Amino acid sequence: MLSVFKDGNSWAYKGKIAVPFEPGKYKSYYKKGFSKKKDAQRAEQLFRDNFSTHQKDITFDELVNLYRANYRTQNVKESTLIGDKSHYRLHIQPVLGKYPL
Repeated sequence: MLSVFKDGNSWAYKGKIAVPFEPGKYKSYYKKGFSKKKDAQRAEQLFRDNFSTHQKDITFDELVNLYRANYRTQNVKESTLIGDKSHYRLHIQPVLGKYPL
């Protein structure tokens, strides 16, 4: 979705892009000063590609660790966290832990 428009004597682009691993969070972007509309479109597409592809390939274990960090901030009993961690370590990690996502 390109949001390119004429801004005075030059072309510009702006919009919002979702922040990876943070549901509901968006980053606003805006850049102007392009002499041609096509230049602004290319620059915005390059920005969007670079923003979304900076995430490295992660394994299932790394994803679970990210989830746990967020899950811990909620009102969850310590016994639930211990049980979930034990269940994952014994039953899920041996099968799926090293798979890349």
